[in-house]
Amino acid sequence: LSASSTPAATTTRSCLNGGSLVQFAKNLPSHTGIFCMHEQHKQLGQWGEQIAATYLRRRGYQLLARGWHCREGELDIVAYDPGVRTLTFVEVKTRRSIRFGSPEESISGKKLRSLEAAASRYLAAVGYRGPVRFDLIGITIRPGIVRLHHLHNMAFD
Repeated sequence: LSASSTPAATTTRSCLNGGSLVQFAKNLPSHTGIFCMHEQHKQLGQWGEQIAATYLRRRGYQLLARGWHCREGELDIVAYDPGVRTLTFVEVKTRRSIRFGSPEESISGKKLRSLEAAASRYLAAVGYRGPVRFDLIGITIRPGIVRLHHLHNMAFD
């Protein structure tokens, strides 16, 4: 996975639904036990996708689908970027720390193949034939800090 030559990395501390992302991050529960880990991981992912959706909407994207499922996998966000007239498949990765690598580094080859197959299925389902691209939004949420990194036009190597 590599970024194109488009300089598109963004770090933000914007607002989410009228409140600050910093306050949002302060309210995240800490891991409290092994039996809650799966639910907390799932909830963290949902929060990350909400932050990413808000970020994209505020930048003029039209959100078309969230959590779109098919046999081949899931598409976190499907959005239309009217600035460049491009359908954009956005993978969102959210982490609490970078101890095991950044969110951007966590995408495996298997995941990339799944994204590409799911995107092909989505395009066939809606009959879209225009330009498309794949973006990645990596979010790190720590107490009091939210880091969002938006990589545009990811290429499959």
